[in-house]
Amino acid sequence: MLGWMMRALEDAGSITAAQLNDYLTEDSIFSVEEDLDLVCDPLSVVDQLSMWDRIRRHPLFVNYLVRMVLIDSNQALDDTGIVLERGFGVGLAEDVA
Repeated sequence: MLGWMMRALEDAGSITAAQLNDYLTEDSIFSVEEDLDLVCDPLSVVDQLSMWDRIRRHPLFVNYLVRMVLIDSNQALDDTGIVLERGFGVGLAEDVA
């Protein structure tokens, strides 16, 4: 069953924004350029043995990594200059009345 699921994920390729938006109540959460790519990313032997020690059973599992997610903000960035100096005012005391 696990092998079949891995084969199905590999055959599906990347998940498009249209597929992601299809299951959401709002239609435009993911833009057209935002795709999810699932990549099989196995754990190291040490991490896998550590996982098995915690679970106490030895189930089959596969780790996947989600990558290539483009998330852009609609807010414009200010065209201010680069910060060259910053003053903290350390040691300056104000009269508190």
